Amino acid sequence: MRLASLLALPASLLSLVLAEAVALSGDYDEHLHLKPLPRGALYAGFNFTASTSLHDYHNQHFRFFPRSLGQILQHTHTSELHLRFALGRWDEESWGSRPRSGRREGGTGVELWAWLEGNDQQEAEERWSGLVNSLSGLFCASLNFIDRTKTIQPILSFEPEGTLQSTASKLHLMHGMLPHEVVCTENLTPFLKLLPCKGKAGVSSLLDGHKIFDANWQTMSIDVRPYGDTLELEQTVDMVLDIERSMRSRDNPIPRPPPIEEIPCDESKSYNAHDTCYPKRPEGEAEWSLSRIFGRSIHGSCPLAARHNAVDVLLEVPATRHVEVSSEVSPESAQQDGSGSRLYRVRDDADFDIKLPQQVIEQPSEESQALLRASRQITGYGQERGGMHTVITNRRPTAQRIVFLESLPWFLRPYMHTLRVEGAKIERMYYTPAVDREKGTQLELLLELPPFSEVNIAYDFEKAILRYTEYPPDANRGFDVAPAVLRVLSPDGQEDSYLRTTSLLLPLPTPDFSMPYNVIILTSTVIALGFGSIFNLLIRRFVLLEEVPESPMAKKVKAMVARGRAVVKKGKPRTESGRCVPKSPELAAAASGRDFDHDLGSIHSRKTGTRLAKGSGEFAQPQSSAPSKAEKEEFLRTMGSGSSRNPLSLIIFTLSALVLAAALIPTLLPRLRLLSSHIPPPPLPRLTAFKFSQQHSMASSDYTKELNIALLAVQRATLLTKSVFHSHAKGTLNKHDASPVTIGDFGAQALIISALQHNFPDDEIVAEEEAKDLRENENLRQTVWHLVKNASLSDASAEKELGGSIASPEAMLDIIDKGDSKGGNKGRIWAIDPIDGTKGFLRGGQYAVCLGLMVDGDVKVGVLGCPNLPVSDSEPLTENIGADATDQEGKGVLFSAVQGKGANSRPLGKDALAPASKIHMKPIGNISEATFCESVEAGHSNQDDSVKIAQKLGITNPSVRMDSQAKYGSIARGAGDLYLRLPVKKDYVEKIWDHAAGDLIVREAGGQVTDVEGKRLDFSLGRTLKNNKGVIAAPKDVHKHVIEAVQSVLSSKQ
Repeated sequence: MRLASLLALPASLLSLVLAEAVALSGDYDEHLHLKPLPRGALYAGFNFTASTSLHDYHNQHFRFFPRSLGQILQHTHTSELHLRFALGRWDEESWGSRPRSGRREGGTGVELWAWLEGNDQQEAEERWSGLVNSLSGLFCASLNFIDRTKTIQPILSFEPEGTLQSTASKLHLMHGMLPHEVVCTENLTPFLKLLPCKGKAGVSSLLDGHKIFDANWQTMSIDVRPYGDTLELEQTVDMVLDIERSMRSRDNPIPRPPPIEEIPCDESKSYNAHDTCYPKRPEGEAEWSLSRIFGRSIHGSCPLAARHNAVDVLLEVPATRHVEVSSEVSPESAQQDGSGSRLYRVRDDADFDIKLPQQVIEQPSEESQALLRASRQITGYGQERGGMHTVITNRRPTAQRIVFLESLPWFLRPYMHTLRVEGAKIERMYYTPAVDREKGTQLELLLELPPFSEVNIAYDFEKAILRYTEYPPDANRGFDVAPAVLRVLSPDGQEDSYLRTTSLLLPLPTPDFSMPYNVIILTSTVIALGFGSIFNLLIRRFVLLEEVPESPMAKKVKAMVARGRAVVKKGKPRTESGRCVPKSPELAAAASGRDFDHDLGSIHSRKTGTRLAKGSGEFAQPQSSAPSKAEKEEFLRTMGSGSSRNPLSLIIFTLSALVLAAALIPTLLPRLRLLSSHIPPPPLPRLTAFKFSQQHSMASSDYTKELNIALLAVQRATLLTKSVFHSHAKGTLNKHDASPVTIGDFGAQALIISALQHNFPDDEIVAEEEAKDLRENENLRQTVWHLVKNASLSDASAEKELGGSIASPEAMLDIIDKGDSKGGNKGRIWAIDPIDGTKGFLRGGQYAVCLGLMVDGDVKVGVLGCPNLPVSDSEPLTENIGADATDQEGKGVLFSAVQGKGANSRPLGKDALAPASKIHMKPIGNISEATFCESVEAGHSNQDDSVKIAQKLGITNPSVRMDSQAKYGSIARGAGDLYLRLPVKKDYVEKIWDHAAGDLIVREAGGQVTDVEGKRLDFSLGRTLKNNKGVIAAPKDVHKHVIEAVQSVLSSKQ
């Protein structure tokens, strides 16, 4: 008995530990609410709730809470977040009151508000900017366009749903809307990826993009809020479907009228006849089922949930409505209350379906009517002014207090002295005026609505005139004005409800953009006609036919013709059109002069009256075979050399052209600049691969062959990475240092090493990946082999130079493992990073395929393949370039450099190499106007220090965050100016493959690359840069100032 007690003690302790671990790991459940609505509509509300302890959240322990969202919130110090995607309008007249009291509903487009921690307003705005940019990449939306002009800070309209722990002085509420944002499947896909089961099981398996975005109304919401020691994530999808349209077969998307004999007719109509039919309205409730509405049934519950049977389905129908449930649901899971609503709990391993047959219900349920309504419209006409009119109707028998919030764009300027509120009392008002091109107008009113009243809010406004560069491509469509938000305050302490008006379309004064093009065309035509004719007359020089030099080709042709003629007709003169061609060489040469000038007419001598040349170009020879000396002098004096004989006319013409250019250039340049922005660049011609003789040395001094092979190898590797980039499953593993590896890394490394081994078999290779995981995982090995086998250049000669395809999977594994060199300062060593910026690659951002050649520790050749960067070297960096990354048309660039020969860029292709163009770093006149790049990942660079450095340098432009060595290429071609990679940890050491190619390209483009202490990067110490901390890349003329600012910030921390 005592032994049993001792054995039971460890078991009890173990159970307590396991129970505590489960409690800390959080919980997850799903809920589906179905409710038929009038006029053949169905409301479907999906709710997913995941929670985790704050302890696990702060220690990066994620189970149900998505890591991708959690890291964004931690980096931006966001305490509570609310994000809405909405499409369509809730029909209050037909559907009644709004679901969830409107608390999970947003305005048309995208709406976001959050509470962020910040010591001051500036810090809060910087973190807000980081939040919208990060969420933009996560949800594939244009949230990065929520800038200062679209951001407000409401005071009364929103309250935290959770228990925020920070002091009120450090919390800042930020709110922004994008009414023009189109919500589509691209937003649904990342929404589903936040769920534990990714939409593969549970009620989320019903979420299909074709169904959701064909709905009459739909909204998606993400809410993150803390409750005590727990952080909760609630994801909601609400929609209203048309039952008849949703059950329509996909192979018959456009309904076709059935034959008339199959249509039930309403014979009570007076005009009913054998050829005239009025369709009879269906009686009762329509037939529908889950599997027909959504195309599939519910596939059990999510097996990752902490508890079994974590899926609830609530069907809200009258008590008399017949419901058929799939037999795989346990009888005890179905519950029914007095109103007829039924609650079902879905089994983990069972499919669940509900079917409701057509039925006539004597007393259908009455829809609850919305007791508060609001409508808003723009009034007035004309291009200068207008008005805003909002009508709020209170149908309650009691007074109602509401908060009315409007966020207006800066180009809509309200006259606040014209504000009129009729039918209600203003208890409080907050107003923030707009600043042109910096921030919009914020108007917040606290109103008390009398019972059964109608309140009118109106004011006048002025329309601003925009610069022509601020108009969108569809300038005549108008500009969207965000919906107004109404918060209905609950008098009994319950949750407040919300409703939003529809968005509005504001027409602004729009210039006629066709006029600049008409002016350009007319001006160009006039200049071509006038300038061309005068220029032709001034520079043309008239000479005698015999003075025209005979071309060598003409001599050879004539000699061949003469030999042929001599063979055929010896001694016979050739006749042509009744004329005798002279046999003497002199006369033949004179007669053949017409081959060299066909523009001369008949020219006569003033002195002798004889004709010197005929219109055909032949000399007229009535008396002699050649014109006299006097005739030649008369001809030259008469016609002359325009440019040499008339200098005054040339001076007059030049002055006229300069005056005309000075008058037209100020007008034409802006218009030509506008025109150029609408003209796509012409397609670049393709070049064939460079050819090399067999005697070319393997280690050429000018590195021409090394550069060519490196370019082709990287270009071929990008074909493989792009195919993986578009796939849904990238085969992600984790290395010992927790960085992700994809099948693209393995495949790209195999292709590059294969090309290098074929051309330079004696060279060493330092590469990032090894084939150990592929040898242990058969499925992964076959996936990589399939990609490698199918990756090849279209140009056969280029593919041949790379050595062709790899022989077998085993050979592929051996090739991958050849990148195990230790590096060093002796010999030729290649450094390969098959996919630099793997996290950006997985996230859908920027990445690069990198290859560099080091000789005795010095980088001689560098190549970067960046499939998601714009081809154009003149395109500037944007804040969303790190997230808005698709290798569509116009994307994909190949950077290269050879020591001492400058840097180049060229478009990425699928066959031979495209022509290259020289790139240079942009000169910086004022460093405060510079743009600096930094890593997206906070673990790669200290972003807080970057902000302080920018402040010391006076830089006001926001940093551009992007992954990989694409940052090196971007600043090398002048799209950016500075690159800062500041040390995060004292023991962190950079790898040589992460910087070798980019270091050389920036230096050859006119820049300077050092560590934070100003020392050159040392690639001669093995596989790492152990003697360097951080990286600073900048133009040579400002590099010293940047280093001083960096050292000042870093030294202040010690």
